[in-house]
Amino acid sequence: MRSLTFGRQTSGQTSILVSGRHDADAAPKKIVPPPDASRMIRAWRHRSGLTQEALAHTLGVTFSTVSRWENGHVRPSSLAWKALVQVAAERGTLLVDERDSPSPVAGLTR
Repeated sequence: MRSLTFGRQTSGQTSILVSGRHDADAAPKKIVPPPDASRMIRAWRHRSGLTQEALAHTLGVTFSTVSRWENGHVRPSSLAWKALVQVAAERGTLLVDERDSPSPVAGLTR
């Protein structure tokens, strides 16, 4: 598994680095975690066979952060949600199970 980096400081600007590609000029798509993100993250993690620790390692966060997301204490940031969606896609799964949600790509906005 590889780790995703949420941001990088360059010349006083923070830019997003995802998939090892740095593109300071491109505006990232705004991805907002849905209100039921906690349930979705936990269900997806279980379907994927990941532990909280393994998911945390992949995302570059602590397992307690994943636990807080799943317990609904906090919602992931837009950047963390985008990374979760990307990790799910890289694993060939959807973060949202179509049986649980009418929209297979929940959380994406334009």
